[in-house]
Amino acid sequence: MAGLLRKGLICFHIRTRQVQWFRHQPENPNSLASNWVRNILQDTQGTIWIATSAGLDQFQEQSGRFIHYKPESATPLTLPETDLYTLYQRPTGEILIGSASL
Repeated sequence: MAGLLRKGLICFHIRTRQVQWFRHQPENPNSLASNWVRNILQDTQGTIWIATSAGLDQFQEQSGRFIHYKPESATPLTLPETDLYTLYQRPTGEILIGSASL
């Protein structure tokens, strides 16, 4: 059990003091892409982006689903790398993504 405690994405609702835990579920393609979350960014439009070891995820709060952006994905945006570490939004609105590739 101890190995599971540091995996996934936890949302703590301050007002209700409720915890919501999002984890990768292999049988659910709309779950978090990986339990190894490395960075989180909420952009200026309120969209939540998650850098994981399996690519970039966009969290859709209304449905609780994740859209995955990675090489050869079915989404309009594909990324050349999956092992992502950092996210930063520039004043222009662009999101810079740091990866582990050499």
